[in-house]
Amino acid sequence: RASMDPAAEWTHKTWLKYRKYIENKQNLLTNAGVTSLICKIIAGHAHRNLKDDAILTGIALLYGGNKNAQDVFYDYMYRDVGNEFLQGLRDLLVYYFTSLSKSERAKHKAEISRLDRKPRSSIGFYSLHLKVESVDSEILIRDEREENIITNCSRVLRFLQLLTEGHNHDLQSQLRQQRTEVESISSRSFDFVTYMAKMLATYSKFILAGNLEFGNQLMDTLIEVVQGPCIPNQVALCNAKIIDSCREVLELRPKYLDGEGFKDLNNLKMKTSKLLRALLEGEYNPEIRERISGNLECSIILRRIFGIFQDYLKESELSFEEITVEKLEESMTREHLIGPLFEGFELYIILKTLADTDPAAKHCLCETYPNPNHQLALDFFRANVSSIEIVSDGKIQQVYFPIHPMCRFLTKESKKELMIKVDRDSPSQKVLDFVQEAPILIDEMKHLEKLNSKTRSFSPDQINKMRLVSLLISLVINALMLLCVSREGATMEINWEPEDAEVGVEILGIIQVIIASGVLVYSVKNRAPLIIQSLWSDHTSHHKLTVSPSNDQEDLTSDELSPL
Repeated sequence: RASMDPAAEWTHKTWLKYRKYIENKQNLLTNAGVTSLICKIIAGHAHRNLKDDAILTGIALLYGGNKNAQDVFYDYMYRDVGNEFLQGLRDLLVYYFTSLSKSERAKHKAEISRLDRKPRSSIGFYSLHLKVESVDSEILIRDEREENIITNCSRVLRFLQLLTEGHNHDLQSQLRQQRTEVESISSRSFDFVTYMAKMLATYSKFILAGNLEFGNQLMDTLIEVVQGPCIPNQVALCNAKIIDSCREVLELRPKYLDGEGFKDLNNLKMKTSKLLRALLEGEYNPEIRERISGNLECSIILRRIFGIFQDYLKESELSFEEITVEKLEESMTREHLIGPLFEGFELYIILKTLADTDPAAKHCLCETYPNPNHQLALDFFRANVSSIEIVSDGKIQQVYFPIHPMCRFLTKESKKELMIKVDRDSPSQKVLDFVQEAPILIDEMKHLEKLNSKTRSFSPDQINKMRLVSLLISLVINALMLLCVSREGATMEINWEPEDAEVGVEILGIIQVIIASGVLVYSVKNRAPLIIQSLWSDHTSHHKLTVSPSNDQEDLTSDELSPL
């Protein structure tokens, strides 16, 4: 069972399935003082294995960004005058990463030496070479100790990530500069943010297929400590030359990766793009933008965008002659947006954000490219990225975002209805009305997107076409009756001239009944779920219920969630 895995290995699916139960147990253990026990073990002189178990327990308590546990950890740090807890955490992180870098550098050096003895034409990207038969066994096969070092180092990073999850600004700042109740800044303060940036700089020099999972976790932690945004952490990362490290990761060009290794490397690059975008979050900071513009050439970003788009073209299964932006938009799904194209959108938005102040970035986006695929890539991302102006701390910010594929299913009727219903008496009332109507529109788009994916369903556009056909048939029937029907004598008997016209009208009438019945059935089928969902939402909004986690979650024993 998935719940038998350590908390560090829980998947998002497992978390969603048992979320309320886990949160209930997290709060129970936190209130029982387990959080303070974890801090004391890490701060003390316990054996390293015990500290590793304490880290795992901390991950279990913080999983999902549990705010109650985060607050208790922060309170302990604030009262920790000697900064013993974070010093113990630092010792663990430094020890594991130093051991990891030594062993990985040795493997990296041996790999270079081996490849230097081979013909130049046969050498690919050496640091990601997976399938080599002549390499010594100590290079290809990791012993158990080295595996444990990578695992334990990743778990410490995971613990730091969960401490700050949910944009916890207090803990984001605490990891950079420790404040206590006695000192505004502790004399034993340690800058985890800068140290992790240096870790990435070191790691980028010895990336191997076997340690890509560690690289992905390092990126996840770096992203979490700056998102929100946490501006001081953004500046700290830039001062630690994080842009240079990101550039090196984006420029990696593997040639000998298997499927799983290639996927891990792409994930690493995707998270690198996400980190770069996180550095640009928030109000305009000229120092950060100048550093990104100066250390990350637009050509590097464009090459990566073109490569991602080329992979998407291969998946689209469209012939080159019929590829257009419109056709690609029709084939794009939400899976593409959160999968293969996610990094492409992140990089394009980075360029778009830089273009607001950097002429070089603006030129890259406006330039016409001779390669049709490259031009198509820019046209595609341009058509599927929009922006909105928001006011934050009294300042206007331009925020760019990808347009979700399901937005194309929003009908004109719904747009028109929204425009009519929104109260425009004041700006605040207008926003409030829009926010209240948004869930209804989202439900409609999701429903229509789901219908569109089913082969036997009709979309609103198809139903409208059926209505148009039905209308045309009605017009034809009426025209035939006007031209071919006459009444004679006192009884006003109906005569058809020619007689075949009557047969034609009967046939068209049958077709009309079939089409009209189909329109009725599919209209009800399409609209009924939305009407029921809307009524249910109205009902629940007026009758909020408090449900105990044990009522709707599978009851688990303590053994099923062990080991922590």
